[in-house]
Order: sequence, then structure tokens, then C-alpha cells
Amino acid sequence: MGEINNFILKHERKILIIICSVVFVYFLVLSSAIETQWAQDSHWYMSLTKNIVSESKYSLDGRTPFGQYPPGFSLLLLPLYLMVKNIHIAGLIVVGLFSLLTILITYKIGKIYSPLVGLVAVILLMFHNLFIFNTVSVMTEIPFMFFSLLGLYLFIRGFENPNYFVFAFPVIAFSCLVRYAGFFLIFPMLFYSFVNWNKTKKIIFSDKIIVGILLGLFMFLSWCLRNFLAFGNPFYTSYYNRSFEGILSFFAFGKLFFELGFVFPLFALFGIFCLIKSRNKEILTFLVWFIFYFILHASWWGGGVFRFYVGILPVICLFSSFGIINVARRFKTRKKSFVFISIILSLIILSQLFIFFSGVINHETTIKTLDRYASIKHVSEWANQTLPENSIYFVPDIAVYSMYLPREKIIYYGDGLNNLLQNPSLVEKTFLFADTLHTWITEPFLNGEKGTIRIPLSSGKSLVLQTSLVKKEEYKDRYTILLNVTNIGIQ
Repeated sequence: MGEINNFILKHERKILIIICSVVFVYFLVLSSAIETQWAQDSHWYMSLTKNIVSESKYSLDGRTPFGQYPPGFSLLLLPLYLMVKNIHIAGLIVVGLFSLLTILITYKIGKIYSPLVGLVAVILLMFHNLFIFNTVSVMTEIPFMFFSLLGLYLFIRGFENPNYFVFAFPVIAFSCLVRYAGFFLIFPMLFYSFVNWNKTKKIIFSDKIIVGILLGLFMFLSWCLRNFLAFGNPFYTSYYNRSFEGILSFFAFGKLFFELGFVFPLFALFGIFCLIKSRNKEILTFLVWFIFYFILHASWWGGGVFRFYVGILPVICLFSSFGIINVARRFKTRKKSFVFISIILSLIILSQLFIFFSGVINHETTIKTLDRYASIKHVSEWANQTLPENSIYFVPDIAVYSMYLPREKIIYYGDGLNNLLQNPSLVEKTFLFADTLHTWITEPFLNGEKGTIRIPLSSGKSLVLQTSLVKKEEYKDRYTILLNVTNIGIQ
């Protein structure tokens, strides 16, 4: 493998430029083909960023302080949004940029072991359906990939050159502000400090570490100050109500590991086995990161949610790369090893592209899911152009619908219905949106397409709305309806 590594090193810049160019091209193609995002969370992040500018508050509705997501991702979106004035375009550009940076840091980490490990890991990552999908997904997955990997990489490099610690701790702190899962980086950091204990004792109180820690604390404590002022608790988060999900959650999340591809996860498991045998401290540190990330999401944060694997995907690609190369080393000649690697990479690439375009294994992260909120956008645009200026819109999620409708015209279902009961004269200008993208909220309201909506009340009676269908827009496997409310009463 030595000659292959030397070839990669000799042409490293050209190879990385080609890889980044391929990623940039498919990012441009996908981003130009979508009008909206695919998830409620995406719209929440975009609304939070818009409200920082328009309302000067980190809030979904412009009034109530928001405590669920930390502000890191919105802060990344903010400068570009101020420049381009379009939050969706700003979000796509930011995520696209960090996609390219994630490619580069993944190669850097793999190169710690060998350039070939880094290159194979990058090829696996750039063609993985989850990565392709998330390059145009305005979510925290890609930024968290980058900052968590960069922070841990800089921390490891700090044992060779303490100057890296000045940057490592602020980057790790910012990864916590992108997603709270970043706190679990403490475990691989402790592991690497322990296995390098002789170096740790010499540098633990160095000025570079102290400066880095102080910078990181300043960043995170600024967020704590905001929480104290907003909620009276510096460590407030709505995740407090999360509890241990039970041992079955581990099996559920573990099962999803095998939905990462057809043969890809098998090579990753073999790579983990080979990695443990290699005793490479640096790469083993990323295995420790994977283990604790897995424990966190399997036990507390959504054991059955497939997309939580995205944040750790580059590390899994490193494992799979390690597995493929260790199998290739069993061949007697360099040519056979190269042919084996080429064939396996080709099979994995083709299979991942098949998953992305066909929707097999997991339909949530395929081309069929991109742009899923387009029906809401289309109906909203029709309402803006067609309905009277004084119209009032009842919606299931203000953060989502405010992307496409004037904020002053929209009101949440519950508040809107209460106002309508108290002021029946508003019926003639009241319209109601319902969609199959928020069915946990909209399910009873979708019946309005048939003319009647019944909502059970605690008293045993029902709130009844008479409606007429004004507009229906279908997009892929989802749809949005716009209803005119013609009467309201309690029966």
C-alpha cells in the first residue's frame, strides 16, 4: 500500500479539488431543483434566524424565548442571511460550504493513519445517500459533523503542538451550541488524555490550554447568560423532560445502523474490529466518540430516529474505509489489492446512489423526500395572490407558514379558534390551512375537505367547524389544503 499512499500524497491537492468539485456540482444541481425544505425543524431554524434580525429575539414567534435548540446553527446562517435577504438560499449556501469542509476534515483525520484510509473514507462519504441528502438540508447535521470532527482533530493535534488547543476548545464549545450532543466530546477527549498521560501531565496547565478553555467557556457562558435572563436558569433546555428510553431503544437504534447501506455497514463493523486490534490512539479516539454518541441517541435522544446517524457519518465512513483496506491487504499483490478496493468502492457507490434515487431501506433520506414542503409553499403563494387583503389564516405551525405567508395574517389553530368563538363575525374572512406534513396536529382538520371539522372538548361536547375547500395542492406523497371556514359552533 506504500506506493498508493505516496501517489495520493503526491497528487493530494488535485485529488481533493476533484472530489470537492464533484460534491459542489451535485450540490448545485440538487439545490437548484428544490424550492423548500423537507422537515419542520429546517423551517424552525430559518424562522429563528429571521426573528433574530426582525424581532431581535431568539424566538419562533418573535415574542416567546426559545429554549429547545441552541443558537449555533442560526448564528451560522445569520451573516449570509443579512447579505442575500433570502433565508432559504442563505441556508443552502451555508450547508453546502460546510459539506465541502467536512470532506476536507474527514480526509485529514483518515490521513492520521494513512492517506489511503482518508481518501477511501472521503469517497464513501461523498457518495453516501445521507451525505448527498443533507448537503441541501438546512439542518444541523452537516455543521455538527464538521465542528465536532474539527474540534476533536484539533484537540489531538494539540498534544503535538499546544497552539492547537487555543482553537480546539472554542470549536468544541461551538459544536455544543450547534447541537447539545457536542457535550459528549468530553469522553473521547478524556480517553485521549488518559492514553497520553505522560504528555497530559506536562501540558495540562499550559497557557495555551488555559486560553483555549477560557475562550470556549466565554462562548458557552454567553448562551447560559441568555438562558438565565430569559428563563431564570442558565442551563435551561426543554430537553430536561427527556428520560431513559429503555434497553429496547438500544436495539432499535442499533438496527438502524444496518440501514446505512447494503455492504457499507458490514465493512464498518469489520473496520472497528481491525481498528481495535491496531491500537492506533488517534483513530481509536474517534471510535470512543462514536460509542458515546451512539449511547446518547440510543438511550435518550430518539433511539428510533435514523437521521441521528448523520452527525457521526464521517466517522462511520472512516471505519468502513479501514475495513475495506484491511481486507485488501490480505491479497498477495498490490494490483489485486487495488482491484479489490476499486470493485468494492464501485459497488458501494452504486448501491448508495440506488438507495438515494429509489427510496429503498429508508425513504426519509432520498430524493423523493427533498422539497417535501413545496405543497405548503404553493398554496400559500396562491393565497397571497388571490384572497382578500384582510384574510386571516389559521395554521398548525407559525414558524413554518411564516416562511410563505405574512406574519401578521397567521395565527395558531388554538388561538385562532378561541378568537373565532368570541368573534363569530370574523368567520367570513377566516381561512384554515391543513397539511399531511404535520399530521400529529392537523389530522382532525384534514376532515375539513369533506365539509366538517369536529374537535372533541373536555366537556364531552365538540367544537364543530363548517368548511368549504378553496385550494388543494399535492406534491409527491403529501398535500396541503386551504379551507374557508363558513360557520363555527359547539355541539
